[in-house]
Amino acid sequence: MKNRSEILFASLLVAIAVAVAVKTFADIPQPVVSIAPYGTNQVAVVITNAVTNVTYDLYWTPALGNPNYPWTGAALGTVGQSNFIIGESTPDGFFKALLDTNNIPIWELADPNNPALGPLSITIDSPLNGSTFN
Repeated sequence: MKNRSEILFASLLVAIAVAVAVKTFADIPQPVVSIAPYGTNQVAVVITNAVTNVTYDLYWTPALGNPNYPWTGAALGTVGQSNFIIGESTPDGFFKALLDTNNIPIWELADPNNPALGPLSITIDSPLNGSTFN
């Protein structure tokens, strides 16, 4: 009987943790981005309704809705960061802020346009240790 009550208690803790996580992310509003020139060849990107205990990442594209120009990572934020200074590489473009739910840097994602896939990992089965790879 002890094992059954321990399993029940552990299941209850997991359910509470999931409910807290869902409630936390459900209360986070869609980020609103403000962009302004900042010095020479830079722009200031500010998330005007940011939540202080989450992390946002910035993405950039030169054209909206064009598959030839997908959203690419522009900046990886830290917890509570809502102000970004970005080097202006082109005169035209669009920014968007996304809630970073996995804290994996943009450049480590398997697909930067789909953070749900997680980090890129590569497994080399061959050659074995000591072998030459050409």
